[in-house]
Amino acid sequence: MTATVRSSGTYASAATEASTSGLTLPSGWQPGDVIYIGWELTAATGTVTTPSGWALAVPAFVSAVGTTPTSGHTGVFRRVMASGDAAPVISFTSGRFAADLLAIQGADNATPEDVTPVTDDNTGVAVPSVRAPSIVPVTPGCLLITFHAVRNATTGATTAFTPDASETEQADTATTVAAVSEAAIEAATLALTDTSATGTKTATATGSNVTSLNTMGVAIAVRPAVAATIQPQPGSLAWKRRYRRPQQAWQLPSVPPGAGPPLVALHGPVRAQAAATRGGQVTRRAGTFQGAGPPAKPASGPVRARQLPVRGGSVTRRSGTFAGLGPALKALASAISARLRVLPPRGRTAGRSGTYAQAGPPVTPPRGPVHAVRTPQPGGRAQARAGTFTAVTLGSGPPVYPLGHPVQARRLPQRGGSTSSRAGTRAQAGPPVRALSEPVKAQPPPQRGGHAASRSGTLTAGAPQAGPPVYPLGHPVTARRLPARGGSVSHRAGVFGQAGPPVTPLRKPVGVYRQQPPPPARGRVLSLDGIRAGTGPPAIPLRRPVRGQPARPFRTGRAAWRAGAYTAPVVAPFTVGALTARDAPGAVLTAGSGGSVLTAATAAQGTLTARDQRTGGPG
Repeated sequence: MTATVRSSGTYASAATEASTSGLTLPSGWQPGDVIYIGWELTAATGTVTTPSGWALAVPAFVSAVGTTPTSGHTGVFRRVMASGDAAPVISFTSGRFAADLLAIQGADNATPEDVTPVTDDNTGVAVPSVRAPSIVPVTPGCLLITFHAVRNATTGATTAFTPDASETEQADTATTVAAVSEAAIEAATLALTDTSATGTKTATATGSNVTSLNTMGVAIAVRPAVAATIQPQPGSLAWKRRYRRPQQAWQLPSVPPGAGPPLVALHGPVRAQAAATRGGQVTRRAGTFQGAGPPAKPASGPVRARQLPVRGGSVTRRSGTFAGLGPALKALASAISARLRVLPPRGRTAGRSGTYAQAGPPVTPPRGPVHAVRTPQPGGRAQARAGTFTAVTLGSGPPVYPLGHPVQARRLPQRGGSTSSRAGTRAQAGPPVRALSEPVKAQPPPQRGGHAASRSGTLTAGAPQAGPPVYPLGHPVTARRLPARGGSVSHRAGVFGQAGPPVTPLRKPVGVYRQQPPPPARGRVLSLDGIRAGTGPPAIPLRRPVRGQPARPFRTGRAAWRAGAYTAPVVAPFTVGALTARDAPGAVLTAGSGGSVLTAATAAQGTLTARDQRTGGPG
């Protein structure tokens, strides 16, 4: 829900006066609207009295611009309207009084201003500019209201305004009293979408003479009201998903909001019997909402923890702190009604008993140690609707009367579906955590199917009001193991929107790649892990010598590995002369003198003779 301007109004003195005469509220206002009255009083050292039932949202302050700045005063009144409210009569020091009235619908009735309003005496601002200061809201979707006020020291000069380019003017008024200084004020608005600073907003004063002004500005961030939580309607799809078994409507007696008729106690004891086993879904919403719940009854004896079986399905755990107080708790009626003897189930049952929007009775701490038991893994499907929920303003309903006799609690039958546990205290410090009495063996969770829809966000609570009292159970209740269920589990316990738990350091170094061996290579593997265009992981040195393998056998074919420029050596030409017997070794040649030539008789068969000559290089 967003805050918007429903209507506006103005008031200006027709003469010098000491109180308003004929001031009217903006037309069409409704109960729950927040009305702001921004005013400017032109009077020497003047004061304005806050009307009865109204709050002073912005105390009076004066300008720092112009002559006699203490003669111009500005402030803002505010009230959350109720049925039958009438226009106030505002008293002040005798002078001229101008006011703009805005009726804002959709504003938070508990805290209309998101942050403290900011004022600006316009130090250093040159006329005719009128500056409103910047403000930083903390809630998204606020409505920015700026008031630009002026005291015109020129007698009989009427002043008007041109709003800032980013704002929408809602009201603009000025006094017109002859022969005296005048008062004027403008109201402008701007719908905000986030929580960033709004920046200053500057309006421009216009008129016949705007040279001698005392200027002032105010900025207010109006917080929007939270929207009402939409509950599933009987017969709708959401209702059928939540209540999958036949239900029987539980009708409260129709009584006026005042004191109801007395309840007559039963004449004899009533015996509670276990209801027949039913299928479907069980929604458990026991716990404390927006305050301290009923006292916890300690166990009469020691409790032995047992490990529950593994169950499938999905569990949405929403424990933790969600940005404020949550909705009210309905604890006692659901616990008692489920154990009383009732008629056979016909139709639907809507259990809405409990305490709404108020602090419950004090919580009694356990008298002995409590052994923690691991929650079973329920089956089925759970739909989480976490997000931003807005509560409505609850009124006081008819009184709730306690039972006139004790009621014996019995174990409920085993039912299928899913269980959503929301017990606990919202927006408060929980009980101290007790250490486990024995070691716990960690086991990997089973693979589960199904899906979970998460809509986590920020929850905003409305204004708490007083409701009927909640009465605790008169006897202890025995916890029993729930049946095994299938599905998947989504663990979302913790605090949202805040600093998380500390990070546990690694107990051993982590390798460059996974510690487990890769799967067998089949097909193609495309690895893109790592940092692009950077230094890769370090190379791991070999742990032992590596033996070289012999080269593969020579293969025939064509190889292109001799690319390049090759240069053959140059051999100088030479000539071999005629061989004689002198040139040959003694073991070969046998001629008598060097001058004689070899003959066929003396030369070896097939060898050269003295007649052979060679010219050129080798070959």
